[in-house]
Amino acid sequence: MRINQRAESSNIRTKIKMDRLGMLVFLVLGTIFTLYPSADARMRALPLPRQLKECYVRAQNFTTVNYVGGLYCWYCETPVRSFIKGAPQPLKPQQYAYYRDLYSKVDPATRSGFRGKRQASRCLRKEYRMLTDEERFRFHGAVNALKADTTVEPNKYDALALFHTGVATFVAHGGPGFPGWHRIYLLLFEAALQEMDPTVCVPYWDSSMDTALEHPDQSYIWSNDFFGSWEGEVVAGPFANWQTPEGMGLRRSVGRDGQLFTRESIEAIMSRNTYEEILMPDQDPQYSLEFHHGGTHVFVGGDMERLDTAAFDVIFFLHHAFVDYIWEMFRDKMRNNDLNPEQYPTVGEVSDYHLASAPMGFGNITHAEGYLNALKDSYEYQPAPECSQLNPDCGSKYLWCNVTLARCIPIDPLDPPIVEVGPDPHPAHCPFTKPQSYQNSFCLNGVCDVSQWVWVPVKIVAQRPPEFNDYHSYPVTNGKVSTTDIYEPSSYIDTRRYIKTDKPKPRAYEHCENKDGVGKIFVSSNGVNYDGSYKESAIIDQRLATSIGVTYIAVKDPGVKGVTEVILRAHDQCGRICHTACKIPGSNPSRFEACSGVVEITPDYPRQYGQTYASATLDVYDYASNSDCPSFKTDEFFVTFYCDYRDHLPWVEKPVNTFPGAPPIVVRPTPIVRPASNAGQCRLSSECTINYPCMKAAPTSSPRQCSKEMDMKACMGNCQRYAVCIYGVYWPRKCQSGMSFDELKGRCVRGLCPAQAVTRPSGPFRPRPGTSWAQTHRPSAFGTGSYYGGLINRFGLGKR
Repeated sequence: MRINQRAESSNIRTKIKMDRLGMLVFLVLGTIFTLYPSADARMRALPLPRQLKECYVRAQNFTTVNYVGGLYCWYCETPVRSFIKGAPQPLKPQQYAYYRDLYSKVDPATRSGFRGKRQASRCLRKEYRMLTDEERFRFHGAVNALKADTTVEPNKYDALALFHTGVATFVAHGGPGFPGWHRIYLLLFEAALQEMDPTVCVPYWDSSMDTALEHPDQSYIWSNDFFGSWEGEVVAGPFANWQTPEGMGLRRSVGRDGQLFTRESIEAIMSRNTYEEILMPDQDPQYSLEFHHGGTHVFVGGDMERLDTAAFDVIFFLHHAFVDYIWEMFRDKMRNNDLNPEQYPTVGEVSDYHLASAPMGFGNITHAEGYLNALKDSYEYQPAPECSQLNPDCGSKYLWCNVTLARCIPIDPLDPPIVEVGPDPHPAHCPFTKPQSYQNSFCLNGVCDVSQWVWVPVKIVAQRPPEFNDYHSYPVTNGKVSTTDIYEPSSYIDTRRYIKTDKPKPRAYEHCENKDGVGKIFVSSNGVNYDGSYKESAIIDQRLATSIGVTYIAVKDPGVKGVTEVILRAHDQCGRICHTACKIPGSNPSRFEACSGVVEITPDYPRQYGQTYASATLDVYDYASNSDCPSFKTDEFFVTFYCDYRDHLPWVEKPVNTFPGAPPIVVRPTPIVRPASNAGQCRLSSECTINYPCMKAAPTSSPRQCSKEMDMKACMGNCQRYAVCIYGVYWPRKCQSGMSFDELKGRCVRGLCPAQAVTRPSGPFRPRPGTSWAQTHRPSAFGTGSYYGGLINRFGLGKR
């Protein structure tokens, strides 16, 4: 009896203790949830930073039906990293001496000598595949010699590559200074190469030839004979095992995302007549040289995808040599139109970095001086490979002629050239399947380690893409098979109310196809208050009217008391933008509203990120409660990406009156049409008029002079001159001495022309006001002093 009483008394005391403990736990939890009323307390949506908002607003009058929205995001958001890096490190004596020596080779010592110094032998820049085997080996050797020369820290190649980092990217990008800055940068690189081998010139990579392949990432240019490795770290080819200044191996992710130059994009640029039409910031992106150049950065991926690290890959210089080639073609067109290519353009409102008088950072040279013809005195371009049915030879064993398209195409990687090249007698490896992975560097503020990152789960809601209508599974009614597939949302009244299928189609990458219904959504993070980025993809079922995917984005670990600010973005495999939605604070069940995608993350509890990928996964899938079939915890998502294929960027107002019906309303300068003897003639230059209309305008495309590539026309009254159609424009050409143009054969043949004057168009011709060739420019030269010193002076970071 006493035992039972003692036991009962003990149980009562234990119960009282447990009740007190429970009350204590309740009070503690109550305090916690009072301090943190919801899971939203440590993730918060922020507005767009000012510079990003300004960039997006510039595009609000232009529909994404005409340009790829994902590339415009790259154009606007990639330079944000440069704000974080700020001013470069002070120069060491050997760096200062090296840069000064390069300047002296590129530019004469006096500004008055800038126009007078013309080399007796100009450097001939060829397309990469048009180099002879010896020329290519010499180029590779000179580049690797720069990389191996550590007399300048960290080595001569990387010392040059570091020019294209930090605040310098704002001087080089985002305005009319873009082409001139990179022209001078290429001259410095060429001078550095010639220190190693005087015979070497910078080749250019005409990536539009690779775009003609069904899978451009399988071009022979990614063999060991050319660029080498295309996936992950570069471990094969002439640039194998390169290390970047961050201590990482050089990385590429070729073909996962982005788009190379296309013939159409170059034709769009060449359809314009003035600099104001092709240079950012306030012109239609579909005509912008800088906008289209970004697609190649994204296509190569890896280090090339970030402006701060792009120049660490030698592809950067070959790509920008092609950009310079296109710019020079445009300048030639201006000359033929009696416009002055040396006149620095006025393009709306530009930043102070891109004013005509703003210094580039190369000594004292200004952006306006980057447009001077004298900068091209030391080099010229060999025309890109051409072929036709009459002349099917591309001039390189690495190219073949598609006579139907009249285009030179890279050889099939499955059929490498018979003649062995290089020291390795074995055929080089080329990709034969579409790569799926994406190698990140996990570099954060210069330190590369995954432990500095945390993982944020994100949800993706995607509608069926507008072009996907080829799923061959159909409902059957009364024995009859329907003509629309079973998942087509327009087939059902209920889904038709919410999912519109008759909306306009945003522009996609040229080679983007989806026939099997397996879709990919790229997600990315870019630090706002830290220097780091991350990119991954999620797989979704695009057969369905609406599908859901889940993935995880790595961002900077906020630490114990820190704050992480980051931009989160998503687009599909075709470059079409998904808009961002953030959880409404306190909503239960969770509801979402449109947001900028800029998010603030703090370490406060309860957290909505995982310290590792594993912990983030377990936060989303509740294995602890039921490991046999874990439940899906939808409240763990703060950010959802909605891919609904809009015709405008989601962070600005929709363009007015663009759809449905009428094409986009874009104010464009009237094309310059030269006076001719009649409407059927076109004056191409002072020495060539062809018996053909100047312009063929179409309501749905850019006006073009010609549509048949390599079509040739004789110049009237001069049998030695002719015009050839390239990129939608007729270009005047001249036969060699002792030869004349045979229009029937479509080529120059031996034989002298009868002496006759050039037939000129009737009627007076006057150049446009303000564009006379007699227009004066003050002399130019690279000033003395260092690049970095110029930058520091420019941005007020030191004494002038």
